[in-house]
Amino acid sequence: HLGCELCGTYAPDMRQPYGVRSRAPLTTPEKLAAYLAKAGHVGGSRRARTALPHVLSGSASPRESTLALLTTLPYMRGGSNMERPRMNAAVPLGKQSSWTSDRSCFRCDLLWQERNVAVEYDSTLCHTGATRIAEDASRRNALESVGLTVVTATWRQVTDYREYNRFARILAGHLGERIRPTCKDYPNKQFALRSELLR
Repeated sequence: HLGCELCGTYAPDMRQPYGVRSRAPLTTPEKLAAYLAKAGHVGGSRRARTALPHVLSGSASPRESTLALLTTLPYMRGGSNMERPRMNAAVPLGKQSSWTSDRSCFRCDLLWQERNVAVEYDSTLCHTGATRIAEDASRRNALESVGLTVVTATWRQVTDYREYNRFARILAGHLGERIRPTCKDYPNKQFALRSELLR
């Protein structure tokens, strides 16, 4: 989660309304790997090397990072073991769909471009009110006009164990995948991961 923050476009800031502020990424997974290759046996380096393959770049908020990690971490770590998405990747509308919006492109929170699937995370704070709900609906319609299947995730779906597992199965289906844990104590691993990410 810290790796996603370092490689993302946000930083914790309790002075801000939502507890985070925007900033340019501080590093990339490649630069972190280069540093760890030289770090030897510095304290924490072993754990960092274990975590690094799961770090995604481009996340725009802590909650996006949490959702991405829950969906992509392997079963042995309590995740849903899905293919890694691109975070906040630009989707151009193109000439054929330019009539659907005044914008030339949108950024999707999680995007599987080859699968034509996107996840839009709707936070309680930023996606309420009639105007914002209407904007979100227009955005989804525009994205669907270029052939994307748009799946919505809410914080309740992320935090509620049963709701998350329903969401994960729906998403996996759109990606052409199936969630088939290979470890007998998978629920315990899920709860351990959720306890770590959601605290």
